[in-house]
Amino acid sequence: MFIRIFVVTALFVLALVMESQGRVSAEPATIIYPLIIAAYSFSALYALVVRRMQSLEFFTYLQFAVDAVCIGLVVLFTGAEQSTFTLLFVFNILGAGYLLMTPGGIVVATLDAAVYSVCLVLAWSGAAPQIDSLGLVRGAPWDASSAEALSTYSTVAFHLVSLYMLAILAGSLARKQEETGRALAQTADSLLRLRDMHGRIVQNIEVGLVTIDVKARVTSFNRAAEVITRHEAGDALGKRVGEVLPGVERRVSRALEESDTDAHGHTFERWATRKDGKRVFLRTSFSAMRTTSGEVEGYILVFEDRTRLLLMEERLQREERLAAVGRLSAAIAHEIRNPLSSITGSVQVLRSTEGLHEEDAELLGLVEREAKRLNDLVGDFLSLAREETPQLSLGRLGPLLRETVALLNGRGDEALEVSLDLDYDPELMVDGARMRQVFWNLFNNASVAMPGGGTLSVQSERITPEHLGLITAGRGDSGYWEFNDVGAAATDEGVFAPDVDALRLTVSDEGEGIPDESLARIFDPFYTTRSGGTGLGLAIVQRIVQSHSGVISVRSRVGRGTTFAIWLPVRGAATALKPSSRSSRYETSPGAR
Repeated sequence: MFIRIFVVTALFVLALVMESQGRVSAEPATIIYPLIIAAYSFSALYALVVRRMQSLEFFTYLQFAVDAVCIGLVVLFTGAEQSTFTLLFVFNILGAGYLLMTPGGIVVATLDAAVYSVCLVLAWSGAAPQIDSLGLVRGAPWDASSAEALSTYSTVAFHLVSLYMLAILAGSLARKQEETGRALAQTADSLLRLRDMHGRIVQNIEVGLVTIDVKARVTSFNRAAEVITRHEAGDALGKRVGEVLPGVERRVSRALEESDTDAHGHTFERWATRKDGKRVFLRTSFSAMRTTSGEVEGYILVFEDRTRLLLMEERLQREERLAAVGRLSAAIAHEIRNPLSSITGSVQVLRSTEGLHEEDAELLGLVEREAKRLNDLVGDFLSLAREETPQLSLGRLGPLLRETVALLNGRGDEALEVSLDLDYDPELMVDGARMRQVFWNLFNNASVAMPGGGTLSVQSERITPEHLGLITAGRGDSGYWEFNDVGAAATDEGVFAPDVDALRLTVSDEGEGIPDESLARIFDPFYTTRSGGTGLGLAIVQRIVQSHSGVISVRSRVGRGTTFAIWLPVRGAATALKPSSRSSRYETSPGAR
């Protein structure tokens, strides 16, 4: 429609120019103007009724038919076969070929040829006489000489053949364009789907993927990278990689300073700090991202959180050490206890002798105390080595904790303050004697860690299965511990059986904290940083908690204190996973490493 208006406007301008130059007489040129006005009117009418037409194909043919008639009238009044405006049939056929393809183009070409032929018949028969440049009426071709007649018939034949050739050509070009457009659309759709699939692959892979430019600024950040680092993609983009992955930037910076060849294909393992301050152990692959010409335009960082794997390896190593201790204990325990019993008995007999000198009594007392200490050490050996089945019964931890606190206060340490917050104290399946031993060891360690006094805080909290699942998966909110340590000890079903609540009991002190190099080994037998310690207390605590189908974990920060957390199933050990699937794990709080 817009093309029609453009052509009609061009026709109007051309008519004015031709009239001013005398190429057409005033009378024929004047007749064109009503036709131009009619064309504008028809265009406006088409615009009004196009949305009401039920068959757009019929409406399209109707427009081309009306256009053919208008063009025929223009040709008739501007010289018939000699009219310059015969070219307008070309636009009509090209439009038909473009919109209606080759069949439609041939139909419109036939219509145009018929209209053109009628115009010639009217002109040659005298019904619409044609005036030549001398002002005389031009006769029919058959009245002219043979040469003139042949020239006229050749011109007319050329016009008619050209109409059909244009129709075929326009239809072919339209078909090619349609095929090309369809192919381009399919290619664009394929590229869009490929891009979408690539994006979904990048976003859904279980390893973090980050790309950086040559200035070490983040250019892309997938969903797994968000989970591992706790940085949102929108916040990470544009930042230096060191701001997103502290602890990794030094290795990246070193690789950036090397040559392109050397900077390709690095793999390294490092501890990194997440946004929330927690430390994670990352295995990172670092390689160059090159253009088709081979130039480096950035770098690709692919990393995975191997914290749980590292902790599982440490658990296996710890269990191997415990097995070695068990074999050693079983071999020597009885051989040591028998002589100790004899020594203790003999010393007691000697001390009961009348007339014993005071110095001798002190020496015998020393021997008896040391024998008792050695006997206790052997007892700890056996407690650690034996796979004892706890004598479980229904009970609460509150009374056991209060009894242990009373024993601790009985030592007369007035500078030590104990705070109990036991809002959640459900009934559990516990071995009271064994759990008292756990609490005593933890309380005693906390007391020793605060020689100048301080507050020992004990708090209980309910952990629902939903929260436990989030925590185990590393997606717990800030109100809960996110423990890869517990997750490392869990099966695919979770730390505890489905639909079972957990009790988390935390024991916190305000002591000097545990150094990083010691934190990983505090549950190892015989490992101690305290003078006079046996290094068996926490190992026994771990074994007792495991026997209750529980898990113990620890957080510590040098100068800020230490917190032990005991996780126990609420509905009894029978509903929890087997103790063999449990282990103690460690992790540091923000800034500890």
